Amino acid sequence: NNKQSAFLKSELSRYKYKNDVVVVNEDKTNVLCTAAYGIIYLSSQQKIELNLLTALQSRVPLILPETEYLKSFFNENVIYADINETALSQKMILLYKDENFRNEITAKAHSMISEISAKDAAELVLNTIIKPSMS
Repeated sequence: NNKQSAFLKSELSRYKYKNDVVVVNEDKTNVLCTAAYGIIYLSSQQKIELNLLTALQSRVPLILPETEYLKSFFNENVIYADINETALSQKMILLYKDENFRNEITAKAHSMISEISAKDAAELVLNTIIKPSMS
């Protein structure tokens, strides 16, 4: 949403490695999710975006808000952070500087994604389509 985008742009302007960060619109995320070094997902909506699963399948780590819903799905296979400058920058720096941590989190996430059955994936797609229209 616009409020989150404005917040992110404001905070990003102070980030030391800002030239390495690309903020994109939704229409480009599917392609870029597979090539990113890491993804920050700021939404706290109760749905799982397919782009997030695509990213994990491609071994791209995610930084997500720590919500009950997201934790119930991703468990400890992603990185959680509060949506504020300090928390996000700490997690970004951790990903950027600690290759062992990055490799560990991406391996765990990739393993989790590999275990999702076709039925689970179909339910996820259905929930992604139905939930937004019901709210």
